[in-house]
Amino acid sequence: MTRLLNLRSIFLIGISILSWCLSGYAQAVDGNFVVVRGQVQLKSAANGKITKAKIGERIRPEDTIITGKESRAKVVMVDGNVINVMPKSSFEIETYVYKPQKNKKNVLLHLMYGKIRATVQQKYYGANKFRITTPSAAVGVHGTDFITSYNTSTHVTSIMTFRGRVEFGHLNSAGHFVNPVFVNAGEMSRILAFRRPMPPTRMSKKFMIKMKRESEAATGAAP
Repeated sequence: MTRLLNLRSIFLIGISILSWCLSGYAQAVDGNFVVVRGQVQLKSAANGKITKAKIGERIRPEDTIITGKESRAKVVMVDGNVINVMPKSSFEIETYVYKPQKNKKNVLLHLMYGKIRATVQQKYYGANKFRITTPSAAVGVHGTDFITSYNTSTHVTSIMTFRGRVEFGHLNSAGHFVNPVFVNAGEMSRILAFRRPMPPTRMSKKFMIKMKRESEAATGAAP
């Protein structure tokens, strides 16, 4: 009888701990969908399920957003940063820490393929970082507006900067940039298959306007 009571107590404690963990996970929200056009899916980090994204749906740590052909999404993050996801793209929110009362801001997004536009309202200096990685490159910003793209066929990562300045290159094992280039507003650069980034080049005003419009989920034209 005593043994059964002990087992029952252990079971109840286990259920309580599990409930507490799930509750804590449920409270962690990184952002919300504000625009969903076409086939947009959300892969949950909690259970691995892939569901159709909906306006107002919450995005949680380590979730993955996937867009199909002629599909787009716009996400507003908890800190006011905005991410536009363009057609045929997939990216994961690896880390999203926003604790302004403790001056802790740390963002790491991983773009598997496609294009995303990040409009970064927050400022990141020192230990506070906002980075986007692809399979072949890394991007670091302080506060800016830019497009990152990655082509799985060519392994080319490209950057287009609309506002501010972007640090573009590779990270070493310690997480520091090695021989990066700085892509200023109105410039673009790319990395060819794990080589050093190319020197930035100027974009025409017409091309910039076109890319700004196409990268905005609410107004972007079909590819």
